[in-house]
Amino acid sequence: MKQKIFITIICVFVNINLFSQTAESYFSQGKVYVLQEENYNKAIECFLHALELSPNSTEIYWALGSTYFLNGNYDKAIESYLQTIKLNPNYIDAYLALGDIYCLNNQKDYDKAIECYLKANNKIET
Repeated sequence: MKQKIFITIICVFVNINLFSQTAESYFSQGKVYVLQEENYNKAIECFLHALELSPNSTEIYWALGSTYFLNGNYDKAIESYLQTIKLNPNYIDAYLALGDIYCLNNQKDYDKAIECYLKANNKIET
């Protein structure tokens, strides 16, 4: 009887460890989906799970924005890049990515694009 209880406890512990994911593991999975499989929807799902566990990660917001961009969801990409900047105002790549999005055909907001590029340039010079 004691042996059965011990085995059950071990099995439960192993299952908890196998299925408990960290923000870093979701983030890594998302990168694999983007870079190796080009499965952007699965990557977005992983990044969103990662953000649930690490809501202040600029790297995850950046990756999420880039994946939305690759998936053609520019509005969501803009939201993610703006959140990246909110968390880290010196994140130059987020300004550059925003500028690129604002230059796209369906956005055509060149004033905002120039503003983003200038902010990025100012961050580089300081």
